[in-house]
Amino acid sequence: MFKSITVGNFRAFSEKVTLDFSQVGKYDFNPEAIKNGLVKTAIMYGKNAGGKSSIAYAIFDIVSNLTDKFMGISHDENYKNEFNIDKPVTFEYNFKFRDKEVKYIYMRSRISRHFYQNHYQ
Repeated sequence: MFKSITVGNFRAFSEKVTLDFSQVGKYDFNPEAIKNGLVKTAIMYGKNAGGKSSIAYAIFDIVSNLTDKFMGISHDENYKNEFNIDKPVTFEYNFKFRDKEVKYIYMRSRISRHFYQNHYQ
């Protein structure tokens, strides 16, 4: 299961931002939303330009990297935070599989459509 995601210099986020599904808080009102100590069902809401889509695109990025499912997203446009275009984008994904945890970390300085077109057709 997805435990957490941390992105930095990605789209709306100039600094690192973490969404941690292990911080379950007080889910007494809906215990079905928790599985194995992780939030499994949630709704993300907030004001416009708050980063909701950026988190979704980061999740699509990991799907494109770890599977053969290309999500059809243009990675060239608005990929880096506009205030730090010289810095790489950082990704950190944490997964929990039973009692094991897996951390997947990578950085990108440039995305090539050619790579995606050749590898995900």
